[in-house]
Amino acid sequence: MKLLRERQLADENSVNDLSRELLQIYRESHPIVYLTPEIVSFLRGMPKIGTLDELVNYKNSKLYEDNLVNALQATRLLLISPATESGRAFTTTPADKLALRAASMIPVFAGTIILRKEDFEALKAGKRSEGSDAQASPMRKESPNSVRPSWRPTRPWEGLRRRYCPFTCLQTSSKFSRR
Repeated sequence: MKLLRERQLADENSVNDLSRELLQIYRESHPIVYLTPEIVSFLRGMPKIGTLDELVNYKNSKLYEDNLVNALQATRLLLISPATESGRAFTTTPADKLALRAASMIPVFAGTIILRKEDFEALKAGKRSEGSDAQASPMRKESPNSVRPSWRPTRPWEGLRRRYCPFTCLQTSSKFSRR
C-alpha cells in the first residue's frame, strides 16, 4: 500500500479511482508481442522462475541485449515482483508458453513474428488465427464459417514463407527481405 500511496494511486484506506481506471485499462488491453530469434532463444533457455539477480546473471552470461528483460516484462511474457527485503523474484507467464508454441510452428525461424491478442486466443484454443487458412491445403474444403483472409502478398516469396506460419502476423525482417 505504501508504494501505491507514493504513486498517488491510493488514499489512506484504499485504492483511488485513478488506480481502478488504470487496472481496468490494463485488463482490457493486450500488448503486441514481437518475437525475434534472439527473444525466442532467450525464452527457451532462461529459468522459468527465480530471483531477478539469477535472471540478470543468465542474461549477462549469454550476452543478450540489456533491454531484453524489460521488453519481456512490457509484453507480459515475464512478471517481476516489487522489491522486498529479500530481493525481487520473477516468473514467466502463460503467454510465454503460447509465444514459444507459436515460434515452434515455424520450421525455419529467421524473421520476426508479431502476435496480437487474437493470435494468443487462437493458441489457447488450439486453433489457428483467422488469416492462417493460407496454410491450408488447396484441396481442403472450407467450412461455411471460415473467413477468407484479407492479406495478399505484395512480394511473391512472402506468400511462400506465409504458408509455414499459422498466424496472420508473420513478417520478415528487413535483413531477409528483398527490395
